[in-house]
Amino acid sequence: METLKRRSLFSIGGIAVLVLLVLLLNGIARYAFGALSFDLTEEGLYSLSPGSINILHSIDEPLKLQLFFSSTEATQVPALSLYASRVRDLLSEYERRSGGKIELSIVNPRPDSEQEEWAQKFGLTALNFPTGPVYFGLVGLNVFGDEETIPVFDITRQEYLEYDISKLIYTLLREDRVEVGILSPLKIIGDVVRAPQPGMLPSRQPSWVLASQLETFAKLKVLEWDKPDLSNVDLLLLVHPKNMTKEALYAVDQFVLGGGVLIALVDPFCQADLPPDAGPMVTADNASSLNELTRRWGVSLKEDSVVADIGLSTKVSSGPGAPPQEFAMWLSLRDKQMSTDNVVTSALDNVVLAWAGALELDEVEGISTEVIAKTTKKAMLRDRQSASMSRTDPKLALRGYIPSNEEYPLAVISRGVFKSNFPEGKPGSTQSDAAHLAQSKDTSTIAVVADVDFASDAYSAAVRNLLGRKVVSLLNDNISFALNLVENLSGSEALISIRSRGKFTRPFTRVQEIERQAALRFKSEEMRMQAKLNNANQRLKMLQGSAPEGQQVFGAAVLEEIRKFREERIEAQKRLREVRRNIRQEKESLGSILFLMNTFLVPVLLVLISIAYAMHKAKRRRKVEKV
Repeated sequence: METLKRRSLFSIGGIAVLVLLVLLLNGIARYAFGALSFDLTEEGLYSLSPGSINILHSIDEPLKLQLFFSSTEATQVPALSLYASRVRDLLSEYERRSGGKIELSIVNPRPDSEQEEWAQKFGLTALNFPTGPVYFGLVGLNVFGDEETIPVFDITRQEYLEYDISKLIYTLLREDRVEVGILSPLKIIGDVVRAPQPGMLPSRQPSWVLASQLETFAKLKVLEWDKPDLSNVDLLLLVHPKNMTKEALYAVDQFVLGGGVLIALVDPFCQADLPPDAGPMVTADNASSLNELTRRWGVSLKEDSVVADIGLSTKVSSGPGAPPQEFAMWLSLRDKQMSTDNVVTSALDNVVLAWAGALELDEVEGISTEVIAKTTKKAMLRDRQSASMSRTDPKLALRGYIPSNEEYPLAVISRGVFKSNFPEGKPGSTQSDAAHLAQSKDTSTIAVVADVDFASDAYSAAVRNLLGRKVVSLLNDNISFALNLVENLSGSEALISIRSRGKFTRPFTRVQEIERQAALRFKSEEMRMQAKLNNANQRLKMLQGSAPEGQQVFGAAVLEEIRKFREERIEAQKRLREVRRNIRQEKESLGSILFLMNTFLVPVLLVLISIAYAMHKAKRRRKVEKV
C-alpha cells in the first residue's frame, strides 16, 4: 500500500516536473531560437519570396513601419481580426529578415485619441462598423522624411499582400521617381497648336488622361521619334510604332537588352491615328506593329487582322438617337479573360479594347511569356476592310461570322534573356561597337498589348469643363490597366518577380461542391416539374378552346392525365424533400468529421505519443534495474 502511495506521489511529482520542464524549454527556445520559424502552410503564406528578400537586402538606411489597427473596435469582426493577425505576422517576418533595418510598431488608434489623429494625417481609411471607426493600414517612413502608405488592407487583395508591402518598402528606398520615356507618333503629351489665322491666339492640345495620371508617380520624357535618346530612361512606353526607322528600332533593341523595360502598344486598326472626319472606308495606313523586334523574342502581331468576339461584345450606339447594339469588335474584357495571378490585371473588372489585334506566341529558349488578357473561343479574325465598314454599322462585324474555337492573346508580359535583332551591330555602322549588346546582360522584361485606342481618351475617359476646371470621369478600367503595367514593370526585377500568394481565408471547397451539386439536382427537379406543369396547362387550354362556348368538356383520358400529373407532382415534391435532406445530411456529416478531427485527433495523437514515450522510458528503467 505504501509503495502505491509512493508511486502516486512520484507520478504527481513527475507531472509537475514535466510541466516545469516544458515551460523551461519553451523559455530557452524562445530566447535561443527566437528567430527560427517554420512555415507549414501549403503556399508559404508566412514566408517571403526571394524578390522580397532581395529588396530587404538592398536597405541601407533604417525604415519604420507602423501598422495601424483598431483592435478594440474590430473585436466584433472576427474575419478582419484574423486577417490583421496574418498581416502582423507577415510584417514581423519582414522585420526579422531585414537584419535590424526595419522597425515595426503596432498602433491601436482608439476614437478621439492622438493615434487616431495620426492615422487621419497619414491619410488612412477608416472602415465604419457599429463598434466605431476601424483603421487597418500601414505607414512606412524613411530617414529622409518620405512616407508611403497602404490606406487600408483590402481582404479581397490578400493574394497580393506581400507584393503591396514590398512595393511600399521599395518605393521608400527609391531616391528618384521612375523616368518613363514616351515614344509615339501620336500627341500623347499636350502641345501648343498654332493659331489657324493671323491675329488669333494659339491653343493648347491637351494631354491624354493617361499621361496626366502617369505624372502623379513618374517623370515623363517625350522622345524624338526618329532618333530617341533612351539614356536615363527606366521604362519605355512605345505607343503605335508605325514606320519606325532602323536607328530607332536599334535604340529600342539595345535599351531592352541593357535592362530597360519596354511596354509596346501596337494596333492593326488604330482609331487614334485617323482624322476626325474619316469616312466609313479607311484607306489611310493606321496600322502598327513591332514585329521586327518582338518576333525574335517570341511575340508578334497578326498583321492585317482585327479581332471580333461575340463572347465579349460591347453595347454601342452607331449615332445620335440610335438604339445601342452589340458590337463584336469592341471587346469588353471581364475577369475571366484577364489573368487573376498577375497583379497588373487581378483587380480589373472591365477593360474595353476597340478594333484590337491578336498576338501570336512562339517558344523561345530562355524567355517565358505570360498571357494577361485574351479572347474567348468565340472569337474570329476579320480583315481591315471589315473593321473599316463596321465603324458606321456594327452589324457588319457579324457578316459571315464563324467562331474560331481559339483563344487569342491580347496582352502579354515576357521575361528572360533576349537576343539582339541586330547581331552585326548598329545599322549603317562599318565599325565594331564595344558597347553593342548581343544579348541581355540580365533578365529583360517587355509587355505587348495589341491595342492602342484603349489608352486614348475617346475609349477610356470623359473629360468636361466644369466652372473652368477639367473634370475627368473614367469610363472603365482602361487607364488602370495602363497605369498598372507601368507601375508594376517600372519596379525592380525583385519587385516584378513577386507573384500572387494563396488566400489566408480559404473557403470550405468540399462543402461548396456539395452545395453546388445539390443545387444542380434541385434545379433539375424544379425545371422538370415546371415543364410538366406548363405542358398540362397548355393541354387544358387547348381542350377548353375547342369546347362549345360556356361549357368545359374533359374526357376520361384527360382526367386520367390530370390524375397522373398530380401523382407525379406529389412524387416530385417528395424527391425534392429527399434532396434537401441529403444535402443537410452530407453537410452535417462533413461538419461532424471536421469537428472531430480538429477537437480530438490532435489531442489523441499527443496522448498516444506521450504513452509511447512513457512505455519506452519504463522499459529502459526496467532494463537498468535488472542490470
